[in-house]
Amino acid sequence: AGAAAMASRTGFEPVNQPQQEGTADNNAADNNAVLQSIGLDMNTLKKYKWYILGGVGVLTVVILATCISSAVKPKAAPPRERETTAKPTTVSTTSMGSTFTTTITTVPGPQIGDEECLGHKGCPDQYPLPYDSGEWPSEYTWTGDLPEGFIWGLGTASYQVEGAYNEDGRGASIWDTFSGADTVGMKGADCSYCCKQAPCPVNPAMGIQGATGNIACDGYHMVDTDITLMKSMGLKHYRFSIAWPRIFPTGRAADGVNSKGIDFYNRIIDKLLDAGITPYVTLYHWDLPQGLLSPPEKRAWWARDDATGEPIPEVQEEFLSFVDTCFTAFGDRVKMWFTFNEPWTLTYLASGWGKAPCHPDLSDQSKDPYIAAHNVLNAHAAAVDLYRRKYQKKQGGKIGITLNSDWREPKTSDPKDVAAALRGMAFALGWFGDPIFGGKGDYPPSMRRFYGDRLPRFTKEQRQLINGSADFFALNHYGSSRSSYSE
Repeated sequence: AGAAAMASRTGFEPVNQPQQEGTADNNAADNNAVLQSIGLDMNTLKKYKWYILGGVGVLTVVILATCISSAVKPKAAPPRERETTAKPTTVSTTSMGSTFTTTITTVPGPQIGDEECLGHKGCPDQYPLPYDSGEWPSEYTWTGDLPEGFIWGLGTASYQVEGAYNEDGRGASIWDTFSGADTVGMKGADCSYCCKQAPCPVNPAMGIQGATGNIACDGYHMVDTDITLMKSMGLKHYRFSIAWPRIFPTGRAADGVNSKGIDFYNRIIDKLLDAGITPYVTLYHWDLPQGLLSPPEKRAWWARDDATGEPIPEVQEEFLSFVDTCFTAFGDRVKMWFTFNEPWTLTYLASGWGKAPCHPDLSDQSKDPYIAAHNVLNAHAAAVDLYRRKYQKKQGGKIGITLNSDWREPKTSDPKDVAAALRGMAFALGWFGDPIFGGKGDYPPSMRRFYGDRLPRFTKEQRQLINGSADFFALNHYGSSRSSYSE
């Protein structure tokens, strides 16, 4: 259903493939007409494409530092007759008592006129390199050496592996509530939709009913064993995330820091370094403290001014207090930081498509993902600014964000198919990548034209802060598909 909704909103046919997954069930140049929708030049696209096509599975972070050599220029695509644009649809979830229902509703079509290639100023005239349409190889033809200094590593997420969900002062997270864990009496678990008496209900959007992170891989109790295994297999680089509710149980700094949480992550970092393994740390891998989300009063990343519809940075200061604490406690040893893991997933899929919280009041696909994305991007920029001003010079680390995207290959050389594929990339990777890497601190032009007023506006100060707010480019990639235009 998620794939179908995205297809409808971007104008290409849905492809039968698994939806993007983040962590098991803890689980989305202006002078170049071809690429203007995502604000990238041709060399950058070639760089993206090879790494996207060659991406290595779940939670692999690819840091792109080199350009791929030139490839053969494809033939120009033949022109096609103009067709009428289609109106996309979306899905919203409503709640009546304890019953959840899903209703298909129509979303207003793009107000950009009857254009041949939706969202584009003219149709693309090139098929993406390095192969012409229909000339895809049956075997890999690209060979060569990996760049000097290429890093192989493994990655996890706190909720995915730690367990110990109700031990040593940890507070409840939105994933505990989402999965139906018994959160009665836990810090932060007094929200409007929290469980009041066990057994606790499982959110109907949860993919595997009954699966929780209560124990998971029991990583909280298996630090010595896990790191010994890592060392024995020759692992040199390990990425993990810090659970916000294990540091601040309610999410609020004013309620106090949990020293046992600090001790736990200090132990992991020290033992990794003792084993010759470099730690990479994600600050937010979706486990928002439940104490910060209680609709309609507290809407966290989804907060907005109800009168104007403008996003409100309701939890940004609390997030900054959390990351500030982490930089202070761990930054003398951690030299690679990621603010957020997969903002597409934690905003788009979490707004009704199977990731926490999937709350009925926060699952209007015509606006909720865009509100959340805007707040997350501004929080990312603020966190990076904090690190650069206060810590980077003395600690010598780097900071960025991990994006995620499938690759969209045009099904044919029809300009409309090429435009649909570019639109798919722009509305996923470009949605979060362009504000940071695009040079203007704003969303892709094609996305602005397509969504109009439904896409929030950055202030001048926000654009300045978010533009260039990453020391590297990091990408999670799970799959590729062929895309085509559809009415």
